[in-house]
Amino acid sequence: MNKERLHRLELALNTLQGAYKDLIVISEEEDYDFNNIPDNKSDTELADLTVRNAEDIGAAVYDLSIVIDIIRTVLNSNQCFSPADS
Repeated sequence: MNKERLHRLELALNTLQGAYKDLIVISEEEDYDFNNIPDNKSDTELADLTVRNAEDIGAAVYDLSIVIDIIRTVLNSNQCFSPADS
């Protein structure tokens, strides 16, 4: 992979890592909101939606972590080469 593509891949990785951190915070906030729903509203559609949101965002965080790991592997495996077409 040439230097320009490696650089673009690094930028993409940085963007994904930022999104990953944001999603973790959002997921934690949804969990917090669910845990603080008053007892008289714990069996409402809002409570159900809050749980689904936290679960879905948690799944996205997990999947994104896999994508980040794959991109890191690609970057690491290409850093030991000095591309001729850079």
